[in-house]
Amino acid sequence: MRTIYHDAADCEDEEIRKKLASHARRSEAARALRAIEDLAKSEPEMAATHERFDTHGMVLTCRNGTIDLGTGQLRVSRPEDNITHLVNSDFDPEAQAPEWERFLLRVLGDDAELVLFVQRAIGYSLTGQTGEQCFFLLYGTGANGKSTMLEAVRSVLGPDLAQSARFETFQPRQGDSIPNDIARMQGARFISAIESE
Repeated sequence: MRTIYHDAADCEDEEIRKKLASHARRSEAARALRAIEDLAKSEPEMAATHERFDTHGMVLTCRNGTIDLGTGQLRVSRPEDNITHLVNSDFDPEAQAPEWERFLLRVLGDDAELVLFVQRAIGYSLTGQTGEQCFFLLYGTGANGKSTMLEAVRSVLGPDLAQSARFETFQPRQGDSIPNDIARMQGARFISAIESE
């Protein structure tokens, strides 16, 4: 509308100037604005559906940029990536995590091979790749660190990328409909569910 007002102000012909100003005022009416919105919604180039967002499975956006998970390189985040989810921390390629590594060794019975597997499983979960169709299970008696480990991962990733679900979400059920709890997982990369029994 401002452009129309500017055009009216710049117009030397008084009659055209009045018509442009009148058109600008009418265009600001609620009915006219709704009509403009409806027209914009019908244009495919204007619509931004969920299919356009968070589709790059091998990038992960942190507070200080976007990581290419294939190369491990950090780059400047770009609007055209259409990424809406953000990791709740900065990326530091030189970071060390001795306390985390000691924790994993302790809760996984000093099994270095199992520690590497768990770290790979968490790393795979950070990608948006689902080709392997993995479903990782942590099994053991209570009070052995499973929940603490899951909470640590959820804390680093933040609520956009890490979510909790009810265990029943992954159990077979009747019907073909997609339950609401699965629909809420759209865009999440790390889902954890704890069975209470």
